[in-house]
Amino acid sequence: MDKVLYLLIREKAEDKFRLPEGSINDGELLHEAVKRELNEKFGNGFESWVVGKIPVGHINENQKNIFFYNVRIFFGQVKFKKENFCWLSKDEIKDFTDENYFNS
Repeated sequence: MDKVLYLLIREKAEDKFRLPEGSINDGELLHEAVKRELNEKFGNGFESWVVGKIPVGHINENQKNIFFYNVRIFFGQVKFKKENFCWLSKDEIKDFTDENYFNS
């Protein structure tokens, strides 16, 4: 596949899709939290790589800082409920998220 796809998840309380999110534990570095959250949310049946230690984007939402990281999945399967996720190209994401979120 030549096209880069992004994993988006629909939270139960929201109508819009978002990139996977999680929290950071005390003493944990941001890029370490990304890897841990991926394994907690989707299992360990896939191999991934967090590209760099610096976020590629940031948004402040409801007095919370949300940082975006680039993660590559090399092989394996991510496990989740079918109706709660989609794989989209960058051009398609804007139709599934709100404008501020997409622009960040």
